[in-house]
Amino acid sequence: MQTSGWLNGSMNRRTLLRRTAAAGLGLAALRGASGLLDPAAASAANLTLSYPSWMFSEPSTGKYFRDMSAAYSQAHPDVNIDLIQLPAGQYVEKIFTEVQGGQVPDILPLFTTQMPQYMQLDLLEPLDPYLDKSTFKSKLLPLQRFAQKGGKNYGIVLTASPQGLLIKDGTLLHGPTDRYALAIDRQNKIRFGIFHLDGRVVDGERSYRISQFNSWPAKYVAVITPDYGRLLPAAPEMTYAELAPLGGTKYRVVSIERAVAPIAVRFGLGFGPRISEPLPHPGDVVDVDYAIDPPVSDTVAAISSGPLLLKDGQWFEDPRAPAPDERNVQWPVIAIGTLADDTLLLAAVDGRHPERSIGMTRPEFGELLRGFGVLDAMALDSGGSVTMVSRAPGESAVTVRNVPSDDSAERYVSDGLFVYSAAPAGTIVVPRLGVVAKPAG
Repeated sequence: MQTSGWLNGSMNRRTLLRRTAAAGLGLAALRGASGLLDPAAASAANLTLSYPSWMFSEPSTGKYFRDMSAAYSQAHPDVNIDLIQLPAGQYVEKIFTEVQGGQVPDILPLFTTQMPQYMQLDLLEPLDPYLDKSTFKSKLLPLQRFAQKGGKNYGIVLTASPQGLLIKDGTLLHGPTDRYALAIDRQNKIRFGIFHLDGRVVDGERSYRISQFNSWPAKYVAVITPDYGRLLPAAPEMTYAELAPLGGTKYRVVSIERAVAPIAVRFGLGFGPRISEPLPHPGDVVDVDYAIDPPVSDTVAAISSGPLLLKDGQWFEDPRAPAPDERNVQWPVIAIGTLADDTLLLAAVDGRHPERSIGMTRPEFGELLRGFGVLDAMALDSGGSVTMVSRAPGESAVTVRNVPSDDSAERYVSDGLFVYSAAPAGTIVVPRLGVVAKPAG
């Protein structure tokens, strides 16, 4: 394999490892962004980059990365990316063994849980010199701290924010999408449904459609609250307006700016590229009115996912299913469902480890849940995110009940459903010793 100019020359195995790992993480994490590979170095000779991953065989995700790699090679004709499919259940151990033995891939995607080990062993080179040459540095996610050490970036975290309705303790944290969500009210009643956000921003004679809540960037207008996080990533197509409350639905526009750089989160509005009307000006008084339908005023917790697997005890072919081409893929799955007496059932099936479990397709999982008497059920995330944690009776701490496919490690995720018991603590009964007379006869 020929190497690019900055990989040539005399260097020991450790230096080679650090350089190639750094370049690989940059390319994989930036999804083919050319800013991290030096085109001049690549054009010096035909270059082949090895890119092992567990994702290429997955329908949706695999297609995305295959297309990304093809697009990069098309943009840089002298660079060929060799996609190497590895079993998901063996990826973590196999890659680490090869890296330790000096067989270093050029592109190195890592699970978030692998980053501390690689950084602790000083196996990765900081990516900052490459990030400084790109426009991506301003778009790093808050979870980027998991790939940082000593103020330097050793990887780029891709874990995303919530993708649908999310309510915690009665507070709306993220607005709904067009997918199913589970909502629990103050009476512990559970419902599955599709929720919609509807609202308008009115500034004099101008009116703007609110399409998202704590989601960035947006197509139309997004309501942004401090619950979004610390920073809004740079998004040059977006304009951010900070608002000050005046009472009720009235707000004063404090400032307005293009999001060409990260912006500290305050309460405000994000105006997207589909807004054609002139935007508000500082000092304007605007009316911001929005609501979720069906109403969630009595909801204490809600989480969106999908697809819906069962409805009224029958298989449900969800027309809004995320990643529909994964319907018949056998892999780790997890779901939440309700029984006839409103009992909540959580079920997880491991996968990606043939020696233990290959997983289930969505229809197979639905049939399993029906066998448990579930009437309505919604799938949560699948793959390496499948994690079931509980505290069993008699134990003082929670433990993982299943075996996550990411080398048995818990994956960082953006949200989850937590169920707590409101029952009072029981009284410990201490056995009393005594003499029991033997019955006569």
